Amino acid sequence: MAALSTSSKLNKLTYLNLTLTQAEDQGISTLAASSFMQNLETLVLDHAYISNHGAFAIANSPNLQRLIRLELYDNMIENQGAFAIVSSTNLSSLKELMLAENPIGDKGAIDIANCPNVARLRYLGIEDESIGEEGRQALHYSPYLQGVDLFLA
Repeated sequence: MAALSTSSKLNKLTYLNLTLTQAEDQGISTLAASSFMQNLETLVLDHAYISNHGAFAIANSPNLQRLIRLELYDNMIENQGAFAIVSSTNLSSLKELMLAENPIGDKGAIDIANCPNVARLRYLGIEDESIGEEGRQALHYSPYLQGVDLFLA
């Protein structure tokens, strides 16, 4: 990941798919810190072994401000990491967010439902068995999610 993050050939990269790469938190932190990621619009990190640490790196990165679509399907991101992403001011261009199959739980669902920044999204995929009825109700009735295509199976 370190070699990838320092390649000057990436400065025009707009789409990056690292699904099933075992990028892990360290690799994602290295990529998020790279100035060569500044034009990235889509980042796919499904099944990439990312936890809250990696989510925080993404949320806090000034290099991902053009990100429109972020897929984090089936990782290990918990409520704090999910909330860091939806509340991040660095990710203000984000329109599509896939967080399904992460152990966000009711607390994470409720925190997301109460976050004004989530209204900027067009799509939010958040289904997971760890979200119970309380979390589902919070998401369903959130005033911030009324215009958002919500995937909550």
